[in-house]
Amino acid sequence: MLKTMLKPFFKRFLGLFFSMVFVSMLSVALLCCFGSSIVNTKNHYINYVNEYQDMDELVSTQFVRRENLDCLDELTDVIDKYDSRLTVDCYLKRPNRTLVARVFSYDDDPDSEFKNQIFKRYVLESTPYVTKAKNAQGEEVNIAANVSVCRKFAKNNNFKLGDVIQLGFLNMYANFHIAEIVETPEGIYPRANNYIWSDNHDFGYIYASEVELSKGLQSLGRAIEKRINEDDDFKEYYEKAIAVTGITIPDITEVLIDDHFVSHWSNQVLVKNKEGVKLDNAVDRITARLEKKGMEVKGTTVRTYMPHIAYMDRALAQVQIAAVFLPVFFYTVAMIVVGLFINQIIKAMTPQIGIFVSIGVGKWDIIK
Repeated sequence: MLKTMLKPFFKRFLGLFFSMVFVSMLSVALLCCFGSSIVNTKNHYINYVNEYQDMDELVSTQFVRRENLDCLDELTDVIDKYDSRLTVDCYLKRPNRTLVARVFSYDDDPDSEFKNQIFKRYVLESTPYVTKAKNAQGEEVNIAANVSVCRKFAKNNNFKLGDVIQLGFLNMYANFHIAEIVETPEGIYPRANNYIWSDNHDFGYIYASEVELSKGLQSLGRAIEKRINEDDDFKEYYEKAIAVTGITIPDITEVLIDDHFVSHWSNQVLVKNKEGVKLDNAVDRITARLEKKGMEVKGTTVRTYMPHIAYMDRALAQVQIAAVFLPVFFYTVAMIVVGLFINQIIKAMTPQIGIFVSIGVGKWDIIK
């Protein structure tokens, strides 16, 4: 029966048969691929965050001296490790455009007492810019201020290694050279504030070592000081901007008298908790400790609400939905194809089946 009936049928409906096999195999392959992709993506992202920026809380404060943060060392039952850094929002001047950049400091000196424990950057491209000049002691030093630009911000605005960018505030700017294109977890999805979730090409993150940012701020401070001394209108504008609008920028006087201003001041703390410590409890303890020492806490963000963590959670959730929907869709198509295939078999064999039934052949014998 197989040779006389099924063989001619397979020849006739060979394309349908192969379609059924292909769709079935494709649905199984998609299910396996999506499942493994989700697991691999989650593992890679978790490992990336743990290696480059594994923090549980981000605490924003007023400008404070670094040594005042030593009070956090007393919270040994809560804090595993922490970093402090200076953060400044600057205008970034471009031809026919003005962007906004959040500049973060980091400590790249391995012998420093404030060496970064949590923050690290993944360098994609690097070419330091060097301009030699003699300082007051007659020593040759590099006076060029180098910065690192996040890959996404660089891509959106066509920044390249070696480009000169102008960063500043109060309509005064200092030149910085792009020495690195980097990637950081928080740079995956930068946000200007807690109320903007959209992908903004005009806002991005820039990183500068404490030495480089100090050089840039000193240059900017000298320019602002000179403008204040020469222009009474600008002096009035400067005083009003600081007093009325409350712009959070470094004190120019402090910047000019301190060659290492950035390494001595901070307004942001990155905290990694001890294992098992609840986020809310850690925030309360840290905030209470800082305020007890006279430091104003302007805001706190716990891990689950950090923009880059929330963004990746949403992206992974969409992948999970696709991982469930697409295999189910292809399985459904496979079942429809299988149903059509079986229906064609029954239709093609209806006369023979009728003859077998009429002479008393049983169902199982017909199937055999």
